[in-house]
Amino acid sequence: MKKTILILSLITVITLLISACSNIPAFENNSKQVNIPARFTLGLDVEQLFSLAKDDGIKVAKNDDGSLTYKMSEEKHEELMQTMAEILQIQIGDYKGGLHPPIKDVLYDDTYFEFTFIVNRNNVMGITDELETAEIAYMIALYHAYNGVDPEELSITFNYQDESTGEIYKSNTFSEI
Repeated sequence: MKKTILILSLITVITLLISACSNIPAFENNSKQVNIPARFTLGLDVEQLFSLAKDDGIKVAKNDDGSLTYKMSEEKHEELMQTMAEILQIQIGDYKGGLHPPIKDVLYDDTYFEFTFIVNRNNVMGITDELETAEIAYMIALYHAYNGVDPEELSITFNYQDESTGEIYKSNTFSEI
């Protein structure tokens, strides 16, 4: 069930990202190329992504390893990254807003590489911290992939801090999501 929700969320986010960048002119010399690893394309309607990208002036190719390579203007890439950051802000707000009851707050750096989840450890309802944060970890990794971070160098740190004591009781580094 969680995997289905995650795939549907990913399809929606990618569709929104491509369609949100529709008012930027075509490019030639000033372009940005981004490679999205195959693990981010599993379960996606790649043909639909190709169609949306083409309509929006983005060139996209599927590579032999299943990854996708996008080529777009620098301006379009900036707008794409801004849209993705806004989507991440909404997701972080959902964590703070009660969709994940054990998580009371989320602190993070402005580069989206380190997060601290303030957790009510008395209200975990048998759910692990990693499960609670898996969806956002995936979306953050996708953000970094579109921003050109080499998947081999990707490292996102999730700290889990007890709300009542202030103690960081667990820290995970996701380097391969």
